[in-house]
Amino acid sequence: MALAPLRAILRSYQKLAIAFSGGVDSSVLLCIAKEILGPENVLALTIKAPIFPPEDLALAAETAWRLGLKVVGVEADLLALEAFTQNPPDRCYYCKKYMYEKLLRVAHYKGFDILADGTHADDLSTYRPGLRALKELGVVTPLVEAGVSKKQIRLWAYQRGLRQAQRPAAPCLATRFPHGSPIRKKYLQQILQAERIVRAWGLESFRVRHLEQEAVLEIADSSLIDKFSLTFLIQHIKDLGFTKFSVKIIKN
Repeated sequence: MALAPLRAILRSYQKLAIAFSGGVDSSVLLCIAKEILGPENVLALTIKAPIFPPEDLALAAETAWRLGLKVVGVEADLLALEAFTQNPPDRCYYCKKYMYEKLLRVAHYKGFDILADGTHADDLSTYRPGLRALKELGVVTPLVEAGVSKKQIRLWAYQRGLRQAQRPAAPCLATRFPHGSPIRKKYLQQILQAERIVRAWGLESFRVRHLEQEAVLEIADSSLIDKFSLTFLIQHIKDLGFTKFSVKIIKN
């Protein structure tokens, strides 16, 4: 069981600032860090940027409040960062480095020398250029060090009564754009609104991809949307400025 080594790792930090998105990974890390170090020795830092839906920030604030912790919001104007808006294959590297440099400055100002991230062991099996930025900046990844898997994280979230326990993965909105396709504020808003519309139809696990003038809804099962709902869905999403809409079935 990875909980014992995780506790030992966290205990060794004494004080810890955590990059807190409100997702299940950072929520579990925050929760266990508070259990081990006490609320006075844990600092939750949340990035405020257009790639994160306001709903996610609200969930982060609620989760921290339930844990008896305050969240410090840190502004990050990613749209002013050319290496981000041009959307190269290693966009995540530039994005993470820009955001975490800001988090580190705030952490140090608040008296916290160590910043942690919720990356877990399973993340190492996929291409994640953002991990290079964490290593360069000295950001620690205790879930990786303890060998914690996503399955274990969800179990711990469930045991602690966290709302995120069964919440689908929610990567940032920038992931909805193919590499090389520019990222603009208007486009991010289109994706944000389109996914809100789809979610209002009752779907939970899905993505809306931004392909210039086309919105592509990715779901695992086409039967989740009947023809009647699809007609209205198409119209509402086209009202956002898309000229085309399609559904793509993604096999898990």
